[in-house]
Amino acid sequence: MKHNLCRTLLLFAGVFLFATIDAHFKTTPQSPVHITETDELVYKSYPNGDRIPDFSFCGYRQSEYPIPWVDAKVYVPVVDGDATGLI
Repeated sequence: MKHNLCRTLLLFAGVFLFATIDAHFKTTPQSPVHITETDELVYKSYPNGDRIPDFSFCGYRQSEYPIPWVDAKVYVPVVDGDATGLI
């Protein structure tokens, strides 16, 4: 009896979470950040000029290119305490 109740509760929890995942990302044009039908972000500006900052282009080359692989030239071993002298 206990196992059936637990299974039923888990099933309802899973269905609830699955049903709300899609709803979580829906926005309206009145939202501070609106996701359009074409998945573009539109940032609402308020009359005083305030808006949520857009950090989507932060990162290496505006996140348009992968970070290049650079071989390490020096390895600093792990030590207890301050490693400033080793660095």
